[in-house]
Formats: sequence, C-alpha cells, structure tokens
Amino acid sequence: MASEVWRQRLDSPRWLPHRLDILGDRMLVAEVDEAICHQATFLEGETFKPKALHEVQDLWSVVEEHVPAATPSLGIFHVGHCGSTLLSRAIQEIATVTALREPAIFRMAAGFSRDRTSALALMSPQRCDALVATIFDWLSRRFEPTRPAVVKATSDCCNVAMKWLDHHRENRMVALTMKAESFLVTMLRSTIREEETRGFAVSRLADFHRLTGDDQLRLGDLDAASLAALSWVSTTAQLIASVDQHVSRSQLIDFEQWLRSPVPMTQSVAEHMGLTVKPDEVDAVLNRLLSRYSKDGSMQYGVAQRNEELDHFRKAKADQIASGLRWIERTVEKYPQLQPLRDWI
Repeated sequence: MASEVWRQRLDSPRWLPHRLDILGDRMLVAEVDEAICHQATFLEGETFKPKALHEVQDLWSVVEEHVPAATPSLGIFHVGHCGSTLLSRAIQEIATVTALREPAIFRMAAGFSRDRTSALALMSPQRCDALVATIFDWLSRRFEPTRPAVVKATSDCCNVAMKWLDHHRENRMVALTMKAESFLVTMLRSTIREEETRGFAVSRLADFHRLTGDDQLRLGDLDAASLAALSWVSTTAQLIASVDQHVSRSQLIDFEQWLRSPVPMTQSVAEHMGLTVKPDEVDAVLNRLLSRYSKDGSMQYGVAQRNEELDHFRKAKADQIASGLRWIERTVEKYPQLQPLRDWI
C-alpha cells in the first residue's frame, strides 16, 4: 500500500505502530480502538489479534512525509515495580484520557535513542532524531480532541524522559521511583525479579556510561545485588535530571509515600497533568484498585500484603540488600553527576 495512504492513516490513533524493522524499511501497525488501549495491561504483541496487525512498507517514506503534531501529551516514567501501572489505571478511571500502557514502539524509540551515536546504530543520528520525534507524535494522537493521551513508558525508557519533555513545550511528565533500599528489596526478592534485572542490564549500563562519562564498569564484574543497584542508580538519576530540567512540567513521586497518602497524591498528579477530577471519585477508584494487583485485576493484592512480603524479604535478603546499598554509596561518592541521588539513598 502506498506510503501516502499510511501517512494519512497514521494521523489517527486507530493505527498504532507496533514494531519497526529499520533495515527492512517496514513496520508492523496494529488496528486498535480506545477499549483495547484501556483494557490492555501492556500494549505488547499478545494484546493484538493477528488480523489486527498490518505490515507497512516504505517506513522511511512515511517518516519523511510525517507532519509534526501540535498535540501535547502526558507521560508516566518510572524505575520499575513502583506503581506506574496502578497510577495509569487510576488516572484512566478518574479523568477523561486515553491510556497507553507500555507500547512496544516506545521502548524501541528509547533503544534507538540510546544507540544514536554508536557504531552499532541502525541509522544516522539525524534519522534517529526524526524517527523518535515521529514516534512521540504517534503516541500523542487523540481519539477525541479533549481526551489527551497518557503514555506509560517501560522502565527502559528513562533515557528519553527529557526528550519527551523537550518534544512539545506543553508535554508533562510524572516520574515514579522509590528509595534505594526499597528498590533493592523489590528487585532481589525472587529469581524472576533477578532475571528481569539481568534482562535490562545492558541498557542500564549503557545509560550509566553516558551519565557518568566513564565506560570502565563491566557487566561481568557485577553480581545480582550490584546489578539491581546499577538499575536503580541509572533510572533514578535520569528521572531526577529530567525533572530538574523541567520543574514546571514534571513531578517526581516517591511510590512508598504515594501508598501512604494515595488520594491526595493522585489528586496532585491529576492537577499537575491539567486534569479535572472529583475527590470522592478518586477515593472510590483507589479503594478498589488498591485491593487488586494492578497487572491482573482478578488477583487480590493490597498494600498490607505488599508490606508484609517486603518485610519478609528484607530479612531473607539482608546481606544482598546491604551489599547493593554499599555499591550505591560508593558509586554516588565517586561520580559528581550522581550527587542528586543522595537524598534517595
């Protein structure tokens, strides 16, 4: 199909770019409606029926013909396992928005941006910038003019948080993190979480090298506790830097503090995003959401259960947690660029 047809189609949020094949000059686009977006925990491949996926040729023609959008959007960035899905669902229910949770193409944009000047990059820096800007525009499209998109990134997208804010002068961001000790407990509590940490390790280390200007640290030298510590340092430092650069359009949230005061803090997030909400509705929605696992509403899982589990793993994983904290303290002491992390250790 001609790229002109797809250029016009891609002005509509009904056509969600899903996967890009840079070397093959093509992409996979999913046909969606707002209900699919709202119901999906993550906008990954299993969300879409095979018949809803369409291959589009001439990717670069589509990108070159793209007309930059004038539509701002709202972003939720986070360090991982810190309430971003829960917050996204809450905002979706208390305000008139379109929620996009972890669209695969957002993570691809972060990867392209991370490799922008690398010898392994699949495109020139100029093409990379044009493609990432186009992806941001695609994710900002609205089903209704008064219904902004709230895009929840994966934790691997912290490296483009500042680009997201720079992309449109009215873009706004909420960034979620937690204190270092709480993060280490969360990520060292199980084999599955440790495997997840290893899965993100390459990108976390690449971001760390860029942040510090020092590429001497090697993955092979890091154990499970150090990898979790690296993940927290890399993601949190990037979020803090983005917030500091755009104070009026970004908000940094401590997830543990949010759990202690969910209603007023959710109202504060909504107000920061420019959304109108009713306090009684916020209370009712959070009472329901906070009793369920945000990634699977059929599972009962509340704040008390989470706290009990974390207290258990604080004791069971005490040595690893202490080792991770020592790694963070040494690393922050070594690099002046990481000094803003001191308040979060």
